[in-house]
Amino acid sequence: TSRFGAWTPSETAFNIAIPLIAVALLWIFIAVNGEPSSSSDEADASPKRHTAILPTALVLLCTGSAVSLVAAGSAIMAQLTGVLTAAIGAVMVLAWLWPGAYLGASSAAVIALVLGSGVALGGFFAATLPWYAALLLAVAPALLIITKRSQLALIPRAALSLALVAVPVIASIVIAIQTH
Repeated sequence: TSRFGAWTPSETAFNIAIPLIAVALLWIFIAVNGEPSSSSDEADASPKRHTAILPTALVLLCTGSAVSLVAAGSAIMAQLTGVLTAAIGAVMVLAWLWPGAYLGASSAAVIALVLGSGVALGGFFAATLPWYAALLLAVAPALLIITKRSQLALIPRAALSLALVAVPVIASIVIAIQTH
C-alpha cells in the first residue's frame, strides 16, 4: 500500500512500534547522558561543567530537525521543533553559565517525547521526510557516547561532541532538500 493509504496489520504494528522504540531509546539516552559524572578533569573549572555539552548538542539536533522538517514540507512541525529548540537553548545557556545545571531524568521524558514524536511521527507522516533522513536524526545524539567519558578538556570535548552530532544532522538536511 501507499505511505498514506490503508495499512495492513503488519504495517500498522511497524508504524506504531518504530516511533515508540525511538522515543524510548532517546529518553533513556538523554536521562543517562544528562547526569553529571564524577569526572576529575583538571582542565575543567568544575567536574559538572561537561553537562553543558548535552543541551548544546540537543540544540544543534533540534535546529537541524527543524530545518529538515521545513525542507520536507512541514513548516508547522518545524515551528513546534523550534519551540523545543528555544527551551533547550535556555537550558544550554544556564548550563554553560552555571555549572551545576544539567538535564536530569525529569526533563529527558519531555525532550524525548516532543523531539522524538515531532521528527519521527511528524516528519514521516505529516511531511515527506525520508525514513533514512529521520534515522540520521535519531542516531545523532547516540554519537555523544563516544565523548561521554573522554579525558579531553572541556572545549575540545565540546567541539568533538558537536562535530559528531553535526555530521548526521547536516546529512539529514541535505537529504531532505534533495528529495523534496
